[in-house]
Amino acid sequence: MASGADLYAEIAIPEFLCYTLGSEGMWSPRWSPDGRFIAGLSGSGLDKLMLYDLRTRKQTQLSDLPSDGPSWSWDGEFLFFESGFESDQWVWRVRMRDRKVERITNLTNIRVAGWGWCAAAPNDSFITARDAGTGEIYALDWEAP
Repeated sequence: MASGADLYAEIAIPEFLCYTLGSEGMWSPRWSPDGRFIAGLSGSGLDKLMLYDLRTRKQTQLSDLPSDGPSWSWDGEFLFFESGFESDQWVWRVRMRDRKVERITNLTNIRVAGWGWCAAAPNDSFITARDAGTGEIYALDWEAP
């Protein structure tokens, strides 16, 4: 088995993992709706958006932008992702038929909870969690085995 941030697929039996050839360095996998592709990230620090083709077993870089939170549209036509830094955060999408990268909206003035979490709604509008400044703290009592 390979080490590091490579992809593994769970095949039918929960305890059986299969190394996905050609996925070296990829992590944070997101399956495409049709099951042909896996979107993910590669690198450390300023991660790049990658696409792994299960037929060819090859990965390609989709964007030079530092990327996080990849999420497929319901029909697989687009792959959404976030890019930027706290003072300048943007939502982007890749149109899969021609790999065109498009800037969608700016999140700079939105307090996003958990940088890197985004999704596409069924109508392809963008969804992210907003930080409303609330939080709860829990104390747990438990006995170790």
